[in-house]
Amino acid sequence: MDPSTTHIATDERTAPLTVDAFEDLVDTAFDLLAVLEEETALLRATRVRDAVALAGRKSGLAATYDTLARRLKAHGIPDDASEEALDDLADVAGRLEGITAENVAAMQAVMTANQRLIDLVVNATRRAQADSGPATYTDKGRSASRVQPGAPAALNQAL
Repeated sequence: MDPSTTHIATDERTAPLTVDAFEDLVDTAFDLLAVLEEETALLRATRVRDAVALAGRKSGLAATYDTLARRLKAHGIPDDASEEALDDLADVAGRLEGITAENVAAMQAVMTANQRLIDLVVNATRRAQADSGPATYTDKGRSASRVQPGAPAALNQAL
């Protein structure tokens, strides 16, 4: 189901679910599951940009799912919902819970890896700055000589 085709009018946000809306909930849940599975696979393959490209679709599906799920929680399952739709909802709900946990773990792994990379760059920059020491200046400009931190610096002869 394309989230752009699932339009829930404002007055329908709190109305009891019809059988069609219940089936939309099930379809939306399966679509959200597919996007989360794809995103998780992309994150595990360190294809972060490709995973980020799914954000709009995931957000649209999640918003639709949330609205329909709230209506289901508030009003219950429609009396005339099919057994097949009920079974599908039970199946997809369990699978969504599992993939959501996997997705969070994959996102945390990417964030941890990115933080480690940032830390490496920062530490390398700090080491390079410490190794070069503070700049010294002569009457002709900046000197290439290095002064170690804490070492006394010679006074500029031009002063």
